Amino acid sequence: MPVFLETGASLSYVFGEALDESEVYYNGYDYYEYKYNQSYSMFSVILPVNVGYKLALNEKLSVFPYFGLTFKGNITGTLEIEEEDSYYGEESEELNIFDDEDMDDPFNRFQIGWQIGASLNYNKLNLGLSYGADIMELGKKLDTNSFKVTL
Repeated sequence: MPVFLETGASLSYVFGEALDESEVYYNGYDYYEYKYNQSYSMFSVILPVNVGYKLALNEKLSVFPYFGLTFKGNITGTLEIEEEDSYYGEESEELNIFDDEDMDDPFNRFQIGWQIGASLNYNKLNLGLSYGADIMELGKKLDTNSFKVTL
């Protein structure tokens, strides 16, 4: 029977800017510019468990649609905040997003999600597309979704 249980492991490093704003304020005497920037990074281990069906089109070509769960362990995560104010000067701060002391609502180190996808296999070459989303949120009102292309 061409039904399979597929599992594995992958590493994920995500980074980017969460917010970049600049505003001009008037304090009653002068105008001054305020710049605010947040950048983030997170390193995770992802363990997928999928159920799939291998449909052989010929001896060399097959299609493998699948669906399943993903278990994600978030190892490290930082949020860097940079503020620049022409009146007060520059300040920066780096926060651990999983630490109670750094964050009011710390992010979850463990997440469960789902995924669905398909791969096209030709000899030993594999091309896959998948989409996944969280069941357990990363943080309060913060979900992560992913679209993946694999080769």
